[in-house]
Amino acid sequence: MKSKLIVVFLLNLSIAIAETVGGIFSRSYALLSDALHNFQDSISQLFSLLAIYLSEKGRTRRYTFGFKRYEILAALLNASVIFFLSFLMIYRGIERIISPVVVKFSVLLPVSVLGLVANFVSILLLHAHAKSSLNIKSTYLHLLSDTFSSVAVVIGAIIMKIFNFYMLDGILAILIGVFILKEAFEVVRESLRIFLQVSPFPVDETQILDLLKHIKGFKGVHHIHVWSLKDGETHLEAHLEMEDMMLSETAGIMREISETLKKHLNINHITLQLETGDCNQKEC
Repeated sequence: MKSKLIVVFLLNLSIAIAETVGGIFSRSYALLSDALHNFQDSISQLFSLLAIYLSEKGRTRRYTFGFKRYEILAALLNASVIFFLSFLMIYRGIERIISPVVVKFSVLLPVSVLGLVANFVSILLLHAHAKSSLNIKSTYLHLLSDTFSSVAVVIGAIIMKIFNFYMLDGILAILIGVFILKEAFEVVRESLRIFLQVSPFPVDETQILDLLKHIKGFKGVHHIHVWSLKDGETHLEAHLEMEDMMLSETAGIMREISETLKKHLNINHITLQLETGDCNQKEC
């Protein structure tokens, strides 16, 4: 899977460079916007590769959670830069609508078709792995959006050639810029949510109580905290009020509780503290 992701990254980076050069020589802002889109996704793919390598590195005595948050930090920085560049492309697109410029079709069409073919090849490479990994699925969905963007540029190039409707170049630049802006905003929002340790779903103590009340010896739950270390990795810690029992009896109970929470709430890292007696805290 890593080798395929490396090939996809190199393909996307090559597309971004080719479309940047092609956009400059053809004077097409639509192609430059598509280059920005591909560059954004090539950076996302680089982060996906980085996440795989860092997860293999594991934790250290100081980095007890490992290096998984570096992926989120890099994504936040990347999205912030792309956010600014998207506004720039929208502004340039408005300029192009007000003052259309003749676009060089002989450069625009071959480069945009090349980008479309490369995106399609990347989709084929990752299709089989998209369902097995959230990380790869995210990259795969980005590639799909790249492909639609490339299709729009190719169709736009043909329309401009046939009808001499060069204002369309600015319109496409704005549409692609707005689309990138939306994606960048989602990445920034999700990254900040993870950094601020916001729960990926509203924590409902009553729901958790209902899920666990059938378990032998269980009396109540309090001090619940849910957060994400990175995208797709949800942690939960909680204090459980239990009947007084032997420590050896708790292993099966803890396993059953963990399996129940994972099945119903998709929580994959669970830390539980068992207590006996009534809780006098406000959270109880």
